[in-house]
This record gives sequence, C-alpha cells and structure tokens, in this order.
Amino acid sequence: MARSDKPKTIDGLMRYLRDSKHIAIKGSVQKRKLRNIGYFHGYKGYRFITTSSKQISYSNFDELMAIYDFDMKLKTLFFPQVMFLETALKNRVLELVLEETQSSSFNTIFAKALDDYKSYSPTGKTFRSITEEDGANSRFKKQIYKRLRLRDEVYSALSRDYNRDRNTVKHFYEQDMNVPIWAIFESITLGTFAQFVSCLNSDIRKKLSTSLKIRVPDDANNRLIENVVYTIKDLRNSIAHNDIIFDVRFKTSQTRRQVDAFVKNTTGIDSVNFSSIDDYLILICCMLKQLDVNKTEILSFITDFSQAIERLRSKIPVNIYNKIIPTSTPRKLIALKDYIRK
Repeated sequence: MARSDKPKTIDGLMRYLRDSKHIAIKGSVQKRKLRNIGYFHGYKGYRFITTSSKQISYSNFDELMAIYDFDMKLKTLFFPQVMFLETALKNRVLELVLEETQSSSFNTIFAKALDDYKSYSPTGKTFRSITEEDGANSRFKKQIYKRLRLRDEVYSALSRDYNRDRNTVKHFYEQDMNVPIWAIFESITLGTFAQFVSCLNSDIRKKLSTSLKIRVPDDANNRLIENVVYTIKDLRNSIAHNDIIFDVRFKTSQTRRQVDAFVKNTTGIDSVNFSSIDDYLILICCMLKQLDVNKTEILSFITDFSQAIERLRSKIPVNIYNKIIPTSTPRKLIALKDYIRK
C-alpha cells in the first residue's frame, strides 16, 4: 500500500510517535509542546545525535523535550559570549590595521596590510626541481586567489547591506564616500573576517597575537587567531539560525590542530578535540581570559553550563545522557575553573 502524502494533524503526529516510534505522548500539555517545537524542527531534529544513523531510543516525549530544552539553554548561554568574542577580536584587528596603514580606506588596507600573499612569491628563490618550483607557483597563485576572493566577499557584503538599506553602508554610498573599514567590519560575516585575518601580513598577525598575550610557542606561524575564529564560526552561525548545537553537528570540518594544542597548553586540559560542546565552552573561556574578561563573569558562564548538564542528567536515562555528555566533562570543567581562577 502506497504511503499517503496527506499532511498529518498534531493528533495524527502524536499517534505516529506512539504507534511507529514507540514514544509515549498524550494529553494537552505534550500536544501543546509538540505543536510549539514543531515535528520537523523538534522531533526530526532531536531524534538523533550528530548523524541520523545514531538514533536516540526515546521511551517518552518528556525525554525529547529535555534535550530540546537543553539545546535551547546552550544557545542562550553561548550566544552572548560568542558575539562578545566576535566584536572584541574585530576591534583588536581594527586597531592594528588602522595603526599600520594610517587609513580607514579598504583599498589602502588591501594594498598595505592584506598582502600576506607576497611572502609566498617564488621570485628570486632557488628550487631543487621542477616539481618543487611548480608547487611554489601553485601556492603563490592560491594565496593571490584567496586575497581576491576576500575582496569580492567584502564588496558583496556591502552591496547586500546597501540593498537592505543598512544605514552604516547606505550613508557612505549615497554621500559618494568610501565605506570605512569599521563599517565594513559591521557588514562582513565571521567567516569573511577569518579570511581577512588570514590575508593580513605576518607582522600584523604577530602584533595581534602579542596583544592577546598568546605564547609564542602556541602561535609560531601567527595563524592561531584566524584558526580560533574559523573554529567558532560554525557554532556562532548555528546559534544565530536557531540550528541544533548540543551534539556539535554544526562542525563542518576538522578543527585546526593548532587550536587544540593552544587550549591544552594554556589550560592544561587534554583531550580537547571539539567533538563535544564542552570543548567549545573551554575554548571560549580561554579566549575570554586572554581578553581580560572578569574572572567572576567567566566562572559564572561555566557554572551555568554545569547546571544545564546536571538538569539534563536528571531528566533523561543515563544511557542517553552519556552519549551526549562525555564522562570526561566533569573533570574538564573542574580543571577549567582552576585555570580561570589563576
């Protein structure tokens, strides 16, 4: 018999969950909750951990709601901290770029500061083989392309915001003025900002690292900050779009080993690989401390996270909880608090 494409009512969805998924759900309260979270964003989104092949064996709807509430709490906790980091890092970079170029013009900054590609130039270098020379030429071309792509993304962001009547952009264009770099930073995404930092020359990147009190061994190539930004980018975007974050399914690629090593060397916490949400908490707290945020504020953030996972543990079976929160998490949180208090 062919499956009907007729949309299910809320009552029909409840019957489907009971009969097909063996999840106990009944009554007006649970009906209201299902209606509010939605079947597709709610049940379909929270029925697995990380990938659809890792299904959660719910026995009742309250267990699903506990994970939904936990995820919403995480977004509430993380969003202001991630936004603070984005703003603070942009301002640190802005200060250094303005100091280096003595100009707020993007064209001047593009020429004088976003010129890391020059360090890849094969001109004047000696190569042991054609293969080695071809590799150098390829890397040089790749860096030029990255720089040109950055310029395209900046102008695309400005065009988008002008079309949306964003005042910070509209004012300058309609006065026939160049949009200053500070206004550009208001328009570009966090991913484009990471690319901006990546294109900065080594001298500026080194000054950025120094301003954040990053130890030289942790940032020998002066690329740690761009890698940190790339690491938190997907988390930030997922929160902003109200996507699910509790199981870090937002992670689009492997995090840079440099970030893993930085966190371990700075905090003393090992086994940080960003496969669980607590590792993002650790990185954010680490960066907040580098930015001289008040210790009490950071400790409060950690405590709120600890309370959220304790609340989750009290509401779902232990076998499900252990799939979401690693057994190493309590130890990591204790070590993180010790580090912050130093």
